[in-house]
Amino acid sequence: MLEELCMYEHNLKYYNAEFIYKDYDFIGSYVNSTVYLRGYINGHEGQIISINYDYKKKKVLYVTGPGWFIDSRNPKIEASTP
Repeated sequence: MLEELCMYEHNLKYYNAEFIYKDYDFIGSYVNSTVYLRGYINGHEGQIISINYDYKKKKVLYVTGPGWFIDSRNPKIEASTP
């Protein structure tokens, strides 16, 4: 799945973490092009990480999760904005 691969690469680049894909929600292209992916970081199975991914633009839009994970983002790397 392309979304899973892009999300995995995003987490390795920005968070230096191994993301384990669990499930997703897809509203439908007639509404928008966002896929809502969920999983966890290896070793933290009980703490869900959510990633909003625009499959048309092939970009991660937003990442949510526990504070320790969000705070671990590499500040030297700037995420591109759409």
